[in-house]
Amino acid sequence: IVGPSQAGLATRAQTRVAGMSAADYIHQSIVEPNAYVVEPFAEGLMYQNYGTDLTEQEINDLVAYTLTLE
Repeated sequence: IVGPSQAGLATRAQTRVAGMSAADYIHQSIVEPNAYVVEPFAEGLMYQNYGTDLTEQEINDLVAYTLTLE
């Protein structure tokens, strides 16, 4: 397994950082993939340039999609 499963992503994202919404957690994880590295996965494993390669609308679309993965 290269990274955490996307199954249940929205549910897990809601509880990862106290006071942070699932949408904000997912957004930050897309634009700053090393902000919250989940054990046992290594920092730098995920693609690092979505924040510059994608438009804000594309990132928002990804966030909206991942919020359906409950």
